[in-house]
Amino acid sequence: MINIHKYKNIQLSDHLLVFLLISTGVLFTMYFKVKNSMNFLSLDELLWMYRSRFFIDNILSLEFSNLIQSSQPGIMVMWVVGPFMQIVNYDFLIIKSLIHELNSSGIGYNTINSARENQQVYSDYRNISILLNIPIVAIMISFIISLYYLLKKLLFNKWQITFSLLLIVTTPYYIYFTTPTDKFVGMFSIISILCLLVYLGKKGGRLFLIASAVLGSWAVLSKMSALFLVPYVFFAIIFYSQILNILQNKKDNNFKIRNTANEIKHALKIYLSWLSMFIVTSIIFLPTILSNPKSVLSLVIKESSQRVVVKNQTTQVDATSVLSAYLSDNFIYSFNFFVIILFCIFFILILKNICTRKHVEKEIIILFVYFISFFAFIILFSKTYSFRYLVPILILFQIIAGLGIYELVNIFMRKYNIKNINSLYYWTIISILISQLLLIHYSEIEKIKNLPYFG
Repeated sequence: MINIHKYKNIQLSDHLLVFLLISTGVLFTMYFKVKNSMNFLSLDELLWMYRSRFFIDNILSLEFSNLIQSSQPGIMVMWVVGPFMQIVNYDFLIIKSLIHELNSSGIGYNTINSARENQQVYSDYRNISILLNIPIVAIMISFIISLYYLLKKLLFNKWQITFSLLLIVTTPYYIYFTTPTDKFVGMFSIISILCLLVYLGKKGGRLFLIASAVLGSWAVLSKMSALFLVPYVFFAIIFYSQILNILQNKKDNNFKIRNTANEIKHALKIYLSWLSMFIVTSIIFLPTILSNPKSVLSLVIKESSQRVVVKNQTTQVDATSVLSAYLSDNFIYSFNFFVIILFCIFFILILKNICTRKHVEKEIIILFVYFISFFAFIILFSKTYSFRYLVPILILFQIIAGLGIYELVNIFMRKYNIKNINSLYYWTIISILISQLLLIHYSEIEKIKNLPYFG
């Protein structure tokens, strides 16, 4: 369905394109923050910076039993921020003092506050936030570069990748409304899936399987909801195997049984390799798994039980009410409705092609299935709803939407026999930039009362 060009090594023009994409994201971020400069969102990133110092001190002193300081658990945030605090020799008391200042001023975390009425607090908060977000911004830039490279590896062409990444770098939700743990679980889980697809599609070697497992572990160590990756990876491996083709073969049953058994054995071998590296990485970055396994197990059980829908005498919670709550959440307004419509149209086209047995790339099917199944997982197993629970698929939503925009533009060109293809692609980029800029221009944080961290 999608015109995929043969993959070529990244050239200078690709590097320039990545630079322009990142620069666009920076400019959009600056505009959004300047426009909303009279209000500031006191994220709980201060608490993660506070925890990071304790975390890295415990690591250096080989005290591994008390590394978990939150149910998030945010381990990778502390691995990134903690060493940076050590390198710059940052005065830990400054953060401690500001936390006390916030508490005494009655400013809660993840709340919108007036910069005019809290000038000193805002100034102190901004100075700390800018410095200690440097390593997090570095991770985000690395993410965009990796995303471009992996999508290129998967044989998506430059226009498809450009449309997708433009949507990611210019969306207000990623720019402003996500805490470090939200950012990390979203980035690591998406890169993990894409690395796996590169390996399964035979577009890269075993190194990509290892990278998928490592990044999957980092996603879980950032936020427990990423444990969804563990069963989903097995599904992806089975999907890429030849099992379905063998079962549809008209040859005798002995042939089917023998070859199906071999395919299952091969799939299990790949999955166990992925799972082994996942476990080893988790132990390396969270030694508490070995030193205090009970605390880790209790955390997993606690987080899992919190996501189970509970019905009691006073409150009735069902999947329909949770879905309705998500779709009516104010934070959905930080996404482009035009893009949401295009995503839905592309989804319908994919379903139509599957039903009519037309060719659809396996990568697109896997990404769609991941999006739908994770969304269903959150809806069915959430005790309370919160927009941030969807972070692992919000970035994927923009990637799929970008692919959909490309496909719909091509359908438009074929229908009206347009010859100047590149010109229409450039106009599409301009349209995306204008619509996203209008979205940011009319996104005022003081009007968004239900912050995504409260549920």
